[in-house]
Amino acid sequence: MYSSGSGPPLIVVPGIQGRWEWLRPTLDALQRHCRTVSYSLGGDFGAGWKVDPSLGFENYLRQLDGVLDRAQLERAAICGISYGGFIALRYAATRPHRVSHLVLTSSPSPGWKPNPRQSGYIARPWISTPAFLATAPGRLWPEIRAAFDDLPSRLAFCATHMGRVLTAPRSHR
Repeated sequence: MYSSGSGPPLIVVPGIQGRWEWLRPTLDALQRHCRTVSYSLGGDFGAGWKVDPSLGFENYLRQLDGVLDRAQLERAAICGISYGGFIALRYAATRPHRVSHLVLTSSPSPGWKPNPRQSGYIARPWISTPAFLATAPGRLWPEIRAAFDDLPSRLAFCATHMGRVLTAPRSHR
C-alpha cells in the first residue's frame, strides 16, 4: 500500500490491469497536496487482500473498506482510474458515509458492460496479458502524444513506464 503526504485524504483506486506502483509519478505529485493512499487490487502480489470468488465485485468494495481502515480513515476523497473508476463509483453509491468526494478518471460509465474482448481480459488475465499488452500502444498513444510535445519525450515516458511495469508485474485476479 502507498501512503504519503499530509492534508485532506485521497484514495486512488488503480485500474484492473495495473498496480499502485504503475501510478507512482502521479501519486508522488498528488502527495505534495494531500495525503495520498493507493493499493493494488486483490489478487496481486503485495495487495494484502485475498479474493473470495463467491463475492464477485463485492471483493473490490470490501478491499477498499480495508484500505480506509488500514489508513485509519473514516472518510476520504476517492479517485478511480479506468476500471478503478467503476469500483470508486460503486463504492460511493453503497458507502456514501465514507466518501467525501468522488473523482473518476478515464472510467467506464455506470452502465458499462464489458464487450467480449474486455470480458476475456477480466476473466483470464494471465492468458490475455499478451493480447492486452500488444494492443495497449494503439489505445495509449493518442494520450501520450497529447501529453508530450516531442517524440523523444514520448519515448522516454514509455521506457520509464515500462520499467515500472517490469519491476511491479501484475499477478492474477
